[in-house]
Amino acid sequence: MQYLLRSSLLWMLFLQGCGNTCDLYEKPASCSDVDVSTLNANSLNLDGANFSLSTIKDSNFSHTNLVGANFTNAELTRADFSYAKADEANLTGTMLERANLSLGEWDKALFVSADLSFTDLSGSTMRKANLSGANLTMANFRDADLGEANLSSAILIGTNFENTNLKLVNFRGARLDQSTRIASKWRVVWGLLNQEIKQKDNIPESDLSDAFLERVDLSTRNLSGFNFRNAKLNAAKLNGANFGDSADLSGVEGRKADFSEIQAPKINLSSADLDQAKIVSANLSAAVMKNSNLVEANFTGAFMRQADLSESNIRGVQMPSVNLFGATLTRVSAVGANFSKADLRRAILDGANLTAANLENANLTSASLKGANLSGANLTGTNLKCADISSASLDGANFTNTICPNGDTKSIPCGASVGTGEDCGTR
Repeated sequence: MQYLLRSSLLWMLFLQGCGNTCDLYEKPASCSDVDVSTLNANSLNLDGANFSLSTIKDSNFSHTNLVGANFTNAELTRADFSYAKADEANLTGTMLERANLSLGEWDKALFVSADLSFTDLSGSTMRKANLSGANLTMANFRDADLGEANLSSAILIGTNFENTNLKLVNFRGARLDQSTRIASKWRVVWGLLNQEIKQKDNIPESDLSDAFLERVDLSTRNLSGFNFRNAKLNAAKLNGANFGDSADLSGVEGRKADFSEIQAPKINLSSADLDQAKIVSANLSAAVMKNSNLVEANFTGAFMRQADLSESNIRGVQMPSVNLFGATLTRVSAVGANFSKADLRRAILDGANLTAANLENANLTSASLKGANLSGANLTGTNLKCADISSASLDGANFTNTICPNGDTKSIPCGASVGTGEDCGTR
């Protein structure tokens, strides 16, 4: 009986496809370039199926498994995809006008340049979906999860984003107007991305946490009291900005961003990703930068007195002439870092990996380097007076005119030791 049903369905689809077969029982199903309008595929397992170039209007895919399915350039007007599981499906260029995609799972799905006008996507999950260039006129995303989705260059006229998760959504180039139902926070994010909010204008929303703000220009602005927690600021311009006291940029992603000359005492940059960021001459006194990625960032001339960089990755970081007096760099990975002429007096570098680091003419008076790895480090002219380098690894380090913990100037290894004497005081 099952064989007869399958054969009957296959024959019906063969006729509708004008010679192209559509076998829904094949794995993966192959239904490319056929007309199978009004198809009932309710609750079937069609993961990886190929429906590209097909006409499937008024069809039923409710509760269907469509993970990884290919609907490229298909005609799906008024199709029912409610409750479908379609993560990573490809719907590039599809016609989905007035379709029902509510309560479905569409994570990482591709809707590039698709027509989703008047479509119901309420309650759906579309995390990291790509809807760039899509027509979303009058589409309904109420209660949907669009976290980290790409809506760049999408048409959002009359679109409903009520109670929608829009964290880290890319709105660059998107078109929206007053008919777009969206929270004021995300309208401001859109305005900043698309320069609708000019440099001379005040930013009407201070909570920019979880905002996608890559390449925005916030230079020289007064950002005191603003919250950028977990925001994406890659390649953004923030040079000369005033963040006030104790600003929250924890978890921020600011790779290759420009933070030069910012005023940000006590700023929270813990767990931030500032890979290759420019932070020259910034005021970061007492900043909290624990567990951050600062690989190859440039802090030249920054003021970082008593900052906390413990357990951060600062490989290849540029910190020449930086004031790190009393700073905490416990267990940092600072391989190849440049601390030349830096002020590291009373700094704590216990367990730090300073392999091949450049500490030429740096001042580490009364610093603690217990258990630190200084193998191959450049200690030319370094001042280690009263420093604690007990149990530190000094293999291959360059001691040229180095002031050792006991105050002697040597061009041979000081040896792992602790500075003593009345002039060392209490560490």
